[in-house]
Amino acid sequence: MNDAGKMAVHGTMLMVLWSLMPMGSPVAHGQPVPPQPVPMEPVPIQPAPPQPVPGQPSPTMTPTEAERAREAEQLKQAERARAAEPEVKTERIQVRPSETYVAGFGGYTFGGKISDVEGTGFLSGLNLNDRDLADSGVYGGKVGHFFGDRMDWLGVEMEAFNTTPHVEQQGLVPGSHLRVTTLAFNLIGRLKLGCEMKTERTEPRSRREGIRYETRYEREFCRLQPYAGVGLGVFFANLSNNGNSVSDNAVPGLNALAGVRYYFTERVALFAEYKYNYAVFDASTSGPFGGAAGFKGDYQANHVVGGLSFHF
Repeated sequence: MNDAGKMAVHGTMLMVLWSLMPMGSPVAHGQPVPPQPVPMEPVPIQPAPPQPVPGQPSPTMTPTEAERAREAEQLKQAERARAAEPEVKTERIQVRPSETYVAGFGGYTFGGKISDVEGTGFLSGLNLNDRDLADSGVYGGKVGHFFGDRMDWLGVEMEAFNTTPHVEQQGLVPGSHLRVTTLAFNLIGRLKLGCEMKTERTEPRSRREGIRYETRYEREFCRLQPYAGVGLGVFFANLSNNGNSVSDNAVPGLNALAGVRYYFTERVALFAEYKYNYAVFDASTSGPFGGAAGFKGDYQANHVVGGLSFHF
């Protein structure tokens, strides 16, 4: 190949290379280069300060301040609760229900005597003088009822008790065994002390304009109750000595009493009581010659008892 041919080949190759250069080097011809990601330094994250929970103290508070904040929050919650509730208007009515009770008691008989003792039958005209009675135990039970409403201070009671105040020996006159059983019907009055009101029941009536109306029935509960009573006593007396005995049954007389009752609960109470009995006994028996002989005298006795009563 001559020099002219070589020149032509070289020129052709230069033109081809020149046309291929824009594809390999775009920056040289003004083509934009895509941005390359630049590594960034990590930014430290600051923790957000804790938000106080309602009703919980802030961590920066002292114990005293935290307690005050808690009380203030509780007060606000209570005020919001009251604001949400309707206003209540209550009409109070006092009720006085009736009351029934049963009781048992025991105690001591003292200071008894039979006075103005006179002989009867073929012993008529014989003055036997006053005879003292021995101290003795006494026991019995009772059942009673207090009325309701405005008469709740008044009640009735039936009781029965037994005692053995033996006739003491006086000089050469021997003593005798005496047993007296008493059945009494009493009228009782009481006072009420140390009272408080107890809710019997509550009945809703109506509700309008944000106000609720109700009726509350209440009754008194009085722990301390002094009482006194008087009634008819029916006495059954039996006097015996050396195998002989005389009796006088269904003798009317007086039974008087006074006491105080303390309620531990509305159902159970403890009581202490004094009783006084009076009756005229007229007892006789057949004499050795077929005639009747006996005695007549005024019976008096005092009793102090205590017991437990159950109320319903």
